Amino acid sequence: MIRPTFRQTLVAHALRTLRVIWGAMAVAVFVDVAIGVLVALRLGRVFSSDIAATATPALYAIAVAVAILAAWWRRLLGPERCVLEAPAVEPPAGLNVAPETDAERRAIAALARFRGSSIIAWALCESVAVIGLVLSIGTGDPRYVTGLAAASLVLLAYHVPSRRRVEAIVAAVPAG
Repeated sequence: MIRPTFRQTLVAHALRTLRVIWGAMAVAVFVDVAIGVLVALRLGRVFSSDIAATATPALYAIAVAVAILAAWWRRLLGPERCVLEAPAVEPPAGLNVAPETDAERRAIAALARFRGSSIIAWALCESVAVIGLVLSIGTGDPRYVTGLAAASLVLLAYHVPSRRRVEAIVAAVPAG
């Protein structure tokens, strides 16, 4: 059984950690845009026109594939995927309440699994903007980074950490 005070503390701690990491990934998208626009406008075209003609559709195809993979990855973030027969683990640093039961330790492990899968999903989302950055630097056109960064932000919004999802994972942990 998971004590209510432990549940509240664990959910708050996990949600705070997830939001900080998610926010950093969102900021990284804006940094990609700033770098892409600045470099594209200052340097102009880096790729020759024949390389740009070949690389642009290929990189767009990769960006679309990565975006689809990022959306598909969400299925790995469900409570049934995060809550497995996990070994007991030590509590994360900063958690003010120590776990007393195996269910509480399994809840910590399930949220660690959720955090790891979420970070992978967010990295996939942000990589779409990085592909736009490469295209903008290569072609000297800042529209690539702004367009793909917008797609990246939409994907990140799709994966935003929510209290409801974190609580669902903790609730899915078996009591025994």
